Amino acid sequence: MRAFSHALSRLSTSASALTLLFLLIFDAASSAFNPLPVLFPHIYRDLKGMSMVAKLPEFLNAPGSPPDVLMLGSSMILFPAVRCDDAIAGRKDRYDPWYFNIHILGYSRADYLQNLLSKELHRQLSVANLGIAAAMVSDSYAIFQKTLSFGKKPRVLVLAVAPRDFLDRDHRQAEKTATFQILADFTSFSEFLTEKPRFEDTVDFLAKATSHLYKIKDQYRACLVSQTADILDRPINLYSAARAMGACRIPKRQSGTRNLQSITWTPDKPLFERPPSDPSAALQVYRRQYLPVDSTLFEKQASCLRQILSLANRE
Repeated sequence: MRAFSHALSRLSTSASALTLLFLLIFDAASSAFNPLPVLFPHIYRDLKGMSMVAKLPEFLNAPGSPPDVLMLGSSMILFPAVRCDDAIAGRKDRYDPWYFNIHILGYSRADYLQNLLSKELHRQLSVANLGIAAAMVSDSYAIFQKTLSFGKKPRVLVLAVAPRDFLDRDHRQAEKTATFQILADFTSFSEFLTEKPRFEDTVDFLAKATSHLYKIKDQYRACLVSQTADILDRPINLYSAARAMGACRIPKRQSGTRNLQSITWTPDKPLFERPPSDPSAALQVYRRQYLPVDSTLFEKQASCLRQILSLANRE
């Protein structure tokens, strides 16, 4: 008993032990009382609600059976799903910033297609819409791989592709897209074991499994980057800059910023008429994004398409 008291006394005065205890308490407190909404209220709300890829971790972490049909692609599959669902629900088409950046970009359903397939096949089917605006073929491949590794293998894969999915020069580095960055934080245990991880990968996996702060470090980074962009009145990334320059004008906040991540739109100001576009500005954006054709990028994306088809046939 005396030895135990002596050891406890030494630990209570140990700088290393006290530091470790403080980190554990701070990590538990940050998990229970997330400080991000307090430190960055507008940015955090928009980060969670407006992110084009926020639905991916929600899908991977959701309990239950995998969907019968999985939809992948860019806005070419995302927008029609929203418009069709609005039509069958009797809702008018909306074009206001909130509806576009909150509702459409985060949409993960396809009620019209689900009802149509269920009616034709005389049984209830489930459809998951993981289309991501501005997604490349490599993004769809990453999503498909991740859904399989998490045990969510669909019976049918619907993949929508368009020429831009192979040629968008704003997304030449596949590993730096929003899709790749958010999926990097989600590794299933089976996926971890089959990848023969390096030592640093093992440390990273265990740190994410045991530390809440480490797991959401990218959210802190995104909030800090967005806050800095607000202060400097600069777009947060190339995608936001292109949208600010292009045909779909982003309204400025009172502070003057065009930062897409921080605009405080509200759902109670619907816009039912399509806003006018600027064809000359849209043409400039098109030329910058797609010309000249990057043959290396095209071949890389074409290779991803072949891998998706091969993986789908194998599974």
